[in-house]
Amino acid sequence: RERSRRRGRYLRLVEPFDPEQRALSVEVAAVRWRAPDGAFTVLAGVSEAGEEVVLVGALDHVHEGESVAVQGGWQRHPRHGWRFVAERARVEEPASEQALLAYLGSVKHVGPRGAAWLLERHGPENVLAAIDRDPERALHQVPGIGRARIGAAVRSWEDQGALRAVRLFLEEHGVPAAVAARIY
Repeated sequence: RERSRRRGRYLRLVEPFDPEQRALSVEVAAVRWRAPDGAFTVLAGVSEAGEEVVLVGALDHVHEGESVAVQGGWQRHPRHGWRFVAERARVEEPASEQALLAYLGSVKHVGPRGAAWLLERHGPENVLAAIDRDPERALHQVPGIGRARIGAAVRSWEDQGALRAVRLFLEEHGVPAAVAARIY
């Protein structure tokens, strides 16, 4: 890695372990940038081989802490260094506690404290199912979510679920991630 002169960013100048690799499984550490229309996103993460990876593509449905299986290829950008260009992406169910905390924390009005509370209350194995069964009841119990905020929190939970369902459906039918973003 080498420090860029522009804004103190780091560039990945070292070639990846296998530049011919066409599929990766990555745990997303940070969302670096999203286009307002959702057609392009830059993510930073770690592959299952322990390699730091920058993912780019139509990945607006992917959040920090989630694991994603991507297909595509490596590309060396002259200004940004090595990155994996994702043509297809499938978000895997959050498995680690960190991934669950990030996913739950991305729900409107839940945040990091509410995510930790939900995880402690329902346990890592059952938390998603418990919220899916009755989102209004489960989210209303989170400290800080009262009557004024519950509607927005439930809509946020349902929107995230709907986006994931559409993406998974389109992925199963061979629709590339970039096209799926435009369809949604």
